[in-house]
Amino acid sequence: MASRSPASEPAVPAQAGRRDACAWQLARPPEGGDLAAAQAFCRRVAARHYENFTVATRLVPPRLRQHLANVYAYARWSDDLADEATSTEQAASDLAAWRRELED
Repeated sequence: MASRSPASEPAVPAQAGRRDACAWQLARPPEGGDLAAAQAFCRRVAARHYENFTVATRLVPPRLRQHLANVYAYARWSDDLADEATSTEQAASDLAAWRRELED
């Protein structure tokens, strides 16, 4: 949210909650560097957004499915940050906070 500090909590747009399909409505991403929890979160984001993602992953070798879910969750979260903002300025601010969070 706009009122959150990017250093303390994940970037979430000010208008989170306008659409049912937003990634941040599924759950808060895990904190503390727990890889298994982060991977589970990415799988939930990927599985709950589009039926086609679940179907398409069957075409990918099992050893690559988690990687695909990770990339999809990243892209989905980034896209939702931009799409759900109330203005271009808010989108830029949310994406900048997300970038800072990723760089930390």
